[in-house]
Amino acid sequence: MLSANETAALNLRASKQEMVGRTLLELAPFLAGSALEQAMHTALAGKHPAPVEYFQRTSNRWFNVRCYPAPQGAIV
Repeated sequence: MLSANETAALNLRASKQEMVGRTLLELAPFLAGSALEQAMHTALAGKHPAPVEYFQRTSNRWFNVRCYPAPQGAIV
């Protein structure tokens, strides 16, 4: 990650400083194989925006996530 906002830090239970320089799967290994991971790979490939609904079991909440291709990776 190049940067993160407060909401991402709160949801991933990490400080913004801890998040920078790490991959999302390092911070949230439970995302491996999920629809959210697949959407991020689509955006990273630079193909097109990839919307996905994701249920986070730890918080018992649904998230509507959009992943966009960006010059330096993806915006999630």
